[in-house]
Order: sequence, then structure tokens, then C-alpha cells
Amino acid sequence: MGKTGKKRGASFVLEQVILFMFGIVIFTVCFFVFSSYQSYFTELSIKTQIEEVKDVILYNIVKLSEKDINTTSSIRINFCEQPGTGCLPRRIGGEEYMISLSQKGLNITTVSGASASSNLYNLNETMNMSGSVLSSYGSFLIYKRGNEIILK
Repeated sequence: MGKTGKKRGASFVLEQVILFMFGIVIFTVCFFVFSSYQSYFTELSIKTQIEEVKDVILYNIVKLSEKDINTTSSIRINFCEQPGTGCLPRRIGGEEYMISLSQKGLNITTVSGASASSNLYNLNETMNMSGSVLSSYGSFLIYKRGNEIILK
């Protein structure tokens, strides 16, 4: 084996090292692309879930507001791990969240700060709104008494 044999061996090793480096580069690029898509879709999912929770609560508030002013009514809503009919998720994006009702409107906020709000279709101009609950409570009442709607 002469110099040409050593050159062939060195070039083979160099080719393998370069090929391995290309594999590492391709893996790294794919990892970062998929990570960015995962965070985008996670954020989109959290926003969608918050909006859906807001819509369910808003629907029930409007439903109660239509009741006669002289009656006292309430609707119990449960939180559960596996949401289904009449049940809200205990966590959104893996986080607990707060539901608050005030004269300013309905607001849903997660621990990390994602939120959704509604002006209650201007019901707050004719009714007094108040109360807040955490999703960790297990359940809560939307309570109507006279011209008041209260979360508790």
C-alpha cells in the first residue's frame, strides 16, 4: 500500500464525516421546524379552547337573563378532566384558568396570561354582574336573582 492507498482511505473517512455532518444538520433543521410548528399549534389550540369556554358560559348567562326578573334561577356547570356535554375542561393548555364576571364583561384568563373576553351583548347595562371562579373548584353556579347574575 502506497500513498494512493492512504489518500483513498483518508478521502473515504472524510466523505463519511461530511455525510454524517449533513445528517446532523438536516436533523437539527427538522427539529427546529417541527418545534416551531408545535408551539404555534399549541397556542392556537389554547386560544380556541378559551373561546369555546367563553361561549358556553356566555350562552348560559344569556339563557338565565331571559328568565323572569321575579324568579331566582341557577345553572351548575362542572369542570372535568375529560370534557363532554355540560362539562368544561379543568385545564386549558395544561393550566388552570379563572372565569370572572363583572360590569365590564366576561373574562377567561389562564395562568400564563392567555385570555378571552366578551361584552355580554350589553346585558351589563341592564343587569348587575359579579363573581369569579377557578377551574380547580370542580364546579360553579351561574346564579340569577332579580336583576343580578353572579358566578359562585
